[in-house]
Amino acid sequence: MIKVYSRKNCQPCMLTKKWLDDNSIPYESVDVDTLRDLNFLRELGHSQLPVVYLGEYTHWSGYQPQKLKGLKNV
Repeated sequence: MIKVYSRKNCQPCMLTKKWLDDNSIPYESVDVDTLRDLNFLRELGHSQLPVVYLGEYTHWSGYQPQKLKGLKNV
């Protein structure tokens, strides 16, 4: 399951989730404001949102349409 770590009023976060919704790709949205510990995302090397997480070795941050297009084949 794809997880999208995001925050309200984050434009790149909204664009990422809209793209996933428009392409009928299921995902779990995780509001980082409700997380007690953000070290997980920092340890992955991310300092911006959203973080799209597919697994330990596949994740990225920011709105990246080219990478999102690759999810159609997953």
